[in-house]
This record gives sequence, C-alpha cells and structure tokens, in this order.
Amino acid sequence: MRVPAILQMNKKSKKKSAELLQPEQSGIFRYAPHLIFLLAFLLYLPTIKSGYVYFDDDLVIIDNYEKLSNVSNFFSAFTHDAYFSNSYPYYRPLLSTSLIVDAQLGGIKPGVYHFTNLLIHCLTCLSLFWLLSLLGFNRAKSFFGALLFAVHPLVSNAVLFLAARTDQMATLFAILSFAFIILYYRDKKGYAIALHLLCFAGALYSKESAVFLPPLYVLYLLLKKEKITDLKIVWLAAGWVLIFISWFYLRSISIENTSLDQVGVASVMKNLPFPFEIVSKFIFPVSLSVMPVYTVYNTVSGIILVLLIFFLIFRKKQQMNPLVIFGIVWFIAFALLNMSSRISNADDNFNYLEQRAYSLSVGLIICFLPLVPDAYLNLRKRSVSLVLAGLFLALSALTLVQETKYKNAFNYWTSAVSDFPERPRIEFNFGRSYYKQNDIPNFEVHLLRAIKLKKDPEFLYQLGMINAVSKKNYDSAYYYFTEAFRNGLTIEGAAGNFVTFCIESSIDLYNRKEYTKAIERCSLAIEKDPKNASAYYNLGSFQMAAGNKQKAMSCWRRSVILDPELKDAYRNLYAYYTENKARVDSSGYYLAEYQKRGGKIEAGKR
Repeated sequence: MRVPAILQMNKKSKKKSAELLQPEQSGIFRYAPHLIFLLAFLLYLPTIKSGYVYFDDDLVIIDNYEKLSNVSNFFSAFTHDAYFSNSYPYYRPLLSTSLIVDAQLGGIKPGVYHFTNLLIHCLTCLSLFWLLSLLGFNRAKSFFGALLFAVHPLVSNAVLFLAARTDQMATLFAILSFAFIILYYRDKKGYAIALHLLCFAGALYSKESAVFLPPLYVLYLLLKKEKITDLKIVWLAAGWVLIFISWFYLRSISIENTSLDQVGVASVMKNLPFPFEIVSKFIFPVSLSVMPVYTVYNTVSGIILVLLIFFLIFRKKQQMNPLVIFGIVWFIAFALLNMSSRISNADDNFNYLEQRAYSLSVGLIICFLPLVPDAYLNLRKRSVSLVLAGLFLALSALTLVQETKYKNAFNYWTSAVSDFPERPRIEFNFGRSYYKQNDIPNFEVHLLRAIKLKKDPEFLYQLGMINAVSKKNYDSAYYYFTEAFRNGLTIEGAAGNFVTFCIESSIDLYNRKEYTKAIERCSLAIEKDPKNASAYYNLGSFQMAAGNKQKAMSCWRRSVILDPELKDAYRNLYAYYTENKARVDSSGYYLAEYQKRGGKIEAGKR
C-alpha cells in the first residue's frame, strides 16, 4: 500500500526538523545541566579527603575554630574581618558565615570544607551555563563554555584552596546577578530585580572585587541597547547605592587596619604581567603553580596570544560582537582589582595566586565563545567529537594533577619550592607549615634553607626562638636574635620576646656560675626595656653573686620602685641593711614591707 504524498512530506519535514533541533534540544545537549554538574562533581570528589595546606586556611579555619564552632558568632561575622580580629583589611562576612555552617556540620576536619567548595563550584558551573544561555549563546556553546569552566585546571586552584572560597562565592553571585538583571529587562518581573540586588549584595559581601559590578551592569545594558533612562535603572541604581552604603559602613566599623602592603598605581605597574600570565595559562594550562611567580615565558606568550585574539576579532573589519567587548571588560575589571595590591615581600615570595583567575575565566569564556565557529562544536561530526573529547579529557587530567598538589601541606609546599627554589619566603612558608603542625625540627630545617637564600631578619628571629624555647640553646639563640636585630627586625612583639630571652638565658648563665656573662645578658634586657622590674631583680642577684653588693642593692631598690609587689626584693634588701650597721635602721622598713606582702622570717634566720 502506498503512503499518501502528503504523509511522506510530513515525515520528511519532521525528520528535517529533528535534525535542525538536534544540536539544541536533542542528544547530549538535552542533558547539558545534568552533565555539567555531574562531571564537575566527580572530578573534584576526591578532594574531600584532602587536608589543610597551612597557607591562610589555617588562619581562617584552624586558628578561628573556637569562634567558627559557636553559631552565635554568625552575625558577628558582619562586624569583624575575615579572621575575626579587626586587624586585617579583608572584609569577607559571607566567607566567615559559610565556614560557621561547615563547622557545625563537620567540626574542624577539612573534609566538610572541601565538600562545600566542591558544591559551590558545581553551582557556579550551572549558573554560568544559565547566564551564557541568557546572553544569547546557543545551547552547544553554553554547554561547552560551562563545561570548560568546570574542568579547567586554572580554575581548579580556587576550588582546591579552602581560603579561596571567597573568590568562588563572589563569582557565583556575580554570575547570578547578571542572570537576574537580564531576566528583569526581558520579562519585566519585580522578583527579578529583588533577586538581582540580593545577588549583588552576596557578591559584595563575599569579596571587595564586586565594587566593579555596577559599571559592568550598565555597560551590558548599553551594549544590548537597553533604555537606561527610564524608571528601571532608577530602581536598580538606588538598590546598588543602598547596598554599597550598608556594606561600606559595616566594613568601616569592622576593620581597624585598612591598609595593604602596597596599593595603588605603583602596584598596578609592577603587576602588569598579571593579565597576560592568566591568558597564557588559560589557553596553555601546563605550567601552573600553587605559588606563581611572573616568568618571561608566560608573560611574553600571553602578550602574543592577546594580540592574536584581537587579530581574530578585527580580521573581518566588521562591527565587534558586543559580547566580546563585554567579556574583555569583565576580564579587565576583575584583573585590575587584583593588580592594585601587591605584598611587600613579593620579590622573595609569590607574585600572585592563580585562584584569582576564577572570576577572570568567566570573562575569557564570554569573550572567546563568539569567536568559535558553530562547526567546531558540531558533535555529529566524528572528528569534532574526538577532538573535543580529547580536549576535555586532557584538561580534566591536568586538573587531577593540580588536586594532588593540594592533597596535604607537604605536597603543596614541595610543589611550590620545586617550581621556584630561589624564593626564600616560599621555603620559609614550607617550614611554617611544619610549625603549625608542631613539628619544630622540620621547621628549623626549612628555616636554615631559607636563610641560605637570604638573611631575612624574620627568618633569623624565628630560628632564635626555636633555639631559645624548644632547644634551650641560649648561645645560638642569642646569635640569631642579635643578627635579626642587626638586619633590621621590625616584627611586633619581637623586642619583648628578646627581653624575656635575655632574662631567661641570664638565669641559665647564673646557674652555670658564669656571673659576668649573666650580668651582661641581663643588662641587655634592661637596655631594651628600662622599666622591667624582673630584670632589675635578677640583675641584683647576679651582682650579689659576683660580690658587687652595692650594685645589687641599687638594682633591688629600683625593682621595687618599678613593681612595689616584688616581695623577694624586699627580703633581700632587709637582709642587706641588717648586715650593714651604718644603715641598719632601714632594715625595719623593708622587713615591714616584706611581711605586709605575706613574707615570713623564721626565728634565727634573716
């Protein structure tokens, strides 16, 4: 039986329609959100067994655990810095509140904190897929753009590094804020503006980089030729201003020390290689480091790649795609904030941290996607499928390599030192990770290696502390302390610790009957701290042992002037004046002061 011609035409039309829809609504793309979430989740699932690397994660979690474990501190996070100390210029309340939630769920063990980072990354990948779709990219480009973000090894640093959660959260909320502003202009729904403002606040309370978002919102609306002179923009601008004012006020009362090591134009100039290094590592992610240093290779290759990208953009001499402009400005805006600050010891340490590429990578993806021909993502072609599969497998493999570097402190710092063995501060931080784990011998080993690279006063001081406190090797401690001060030591509290050391080591010298050295060491303590009553008291004892009775008496008298409650000094003065017939009348005064403070003189003894 022949099929009617009209039915044959309908079947052909349906088949043709299905083929046209296939890249967007059928096959792998139908399950795009599920695949993105699943691949990101499985790729980072092993990280829940990772530990601390003792670089900032110990400061925000371990050292603050007493406060994090107390849920009543949830709202206190909005009136303190990221370390709950009011002494650091980092206002990150949403980071602190998320850590408080983690502390309730998993205690101090690192697994739950890594798991939360993993979930935030998965949500960020899904949000990026949604944003790319709203920006007008077809489902194929949205899928591959989000998947690239999900598995890219450069992005992985923010997921693997616990203290980088602030970068993750700021990026997640920034993406969502853009998604909701697009919905607001598209659907004219009031809930969209409310969610947009909520997400903008979330980004701002996650990290200061969100101050760049309102200009980016306006730029996007201009590029999309939306009206920005009507009531909509008034409501938006009013919301941005109110959120910024509330954030600025809370930040101002939460942070006493608002200065960074180096901030401003000079810092930007020194960090000029930063954006080029990020571009280079995004396109060729094969030289990633947990503690990066600017290199000629990455900087030059990044410059060449940027020039090549602009050549591709302008080669047809046609109007630039607005999304390319938007992606470039997104990248530059977030790059500038990172370039505006620089640590003072960068020349001996790292120059930047790759975790900061998390938000920048979103801009690069938005910029690159319009430049990719649709044919390059056509999975119906076997060659395209194989190339894309190979690309994403290779990126995933490199991400797994990065995961091993963050598995524990030893792997992390071994990798850092291996990449840049000439940087003394990195070697010192390796040793510090052992100190935080109460492994003093290994701390000392790395301190000595750091000192070989550079006689930094802090390294010398720390070595002096080890010899003084842990090893009780006072001669070596004295050498390292004096070398530290000679090289310009300025660490807060160091002078007080040195005074304490001088007193303790002088007592050791006294016990060894080296009275002259004991007097010299204790005199040094008084030189550093002229109002130290304990030093004067001990110096009096040393002078008495050396036969200098007049000097001993003078020291004890000075000690009770500085500290009237120094009971034993009164007893010594009573004994001295009792034996001194010319001043025996003073003995009664010192005996009375001694007894007033609970001292007792046994019969027949003085």
